[in-house]
Amino acid sequence: MFSIEIDEQERAAQLADLEKFHLSPTRFSFINAHKGLRNAKTHVLISSSGAGKTTLSRAILVDVARNHDLVFYSTEESQEDTQRELARQDVTNEVLKKIHFVHEDLLPNKTGAENLFKALAATCLNVNAKCLFFDNLTTSDFYENRSPSEQVAFFKRIRNLAKDLNIPIFVIAHTQSKVRDDQQALIVPEDVLGSKTVARKTQFLYVYQRIVGKSSGTGMTTPMTGLVRVKKARGFEVDKIYGLNYDFKSKSYVGDYPMSNEQMRGIYEGRFRL
Repeated sequence: MFSIEIDEQERAAQLADLEKFHLSPTRFSFINAHKGLRNAKTHVLISSSGAGKTTLSRAILVDVARNHDLVFYSTEESQEDTQRELARQDVTNEVLKKIHFVHEDLLPNKTGAENLFKALAATCLNVNAKCLFFDNLTTSDFYENRSPSEQVAFFKRIRNLAKDLNIPIFVIAHTQSKVRDDQQALIVPEDVLGSKTVARKTQFLYVYQRIVGKSSGTGMTTPMTGLVRVKKARGFEVDKIYGLNYDFKSKSYVGDYPMSNEQMRGIYEGRFRL
């Protein structure tokens, strides 16, 4: 048997860190509940393909960029497509200038993951980025169709990069192709595509599932197209559930609200099948 002792001063510092906001508040309670995106930690958002993960992460990205420079690493969407979608949210040029775009296909040297992480670290340091968005892990050439051990090693490098730079890294990931939003069971962390290490080792994990229907979670009928369940949040309460509010004009998520398990079951059982 052995015990782990923590110096009282260190304990006080850890508790104080949990109480302060990292970066700045967003429009989303499921992020603000753990005092923002946490420095040196990975935050993983998983959902089925085409359900709206990028739309949700883009809204979080804009909130961060209103106050901080960030790097957006894309394996799918082009810079032009990203800018076009951001224009729907009336994002100012000042905010756009804080979003430093890197596309995987345009990397000068794609001979190995080592070069990728060197490039990302250099870019983040060069622009003094306070956050890195990685969209999408599971479609990256360095992860997709790789062996389980290679996938584990790649995600470990992402975690290490967050720690080395002392910034949060927000990672988007697909679920397995057999997983559908309209399936009978809720999507679970183990449904992530590729290595389950992504769900097990990230410090913060959110499961997003698209729902087509109506919700009265705020006391009035509100268009709602998704649920977010917080499955991991180191040092904070987990298994919290949030309904998402979607603005059809801007085609963006504009906020969320907490809901009970009973409310979630009612919405899920009464949903329209996709």
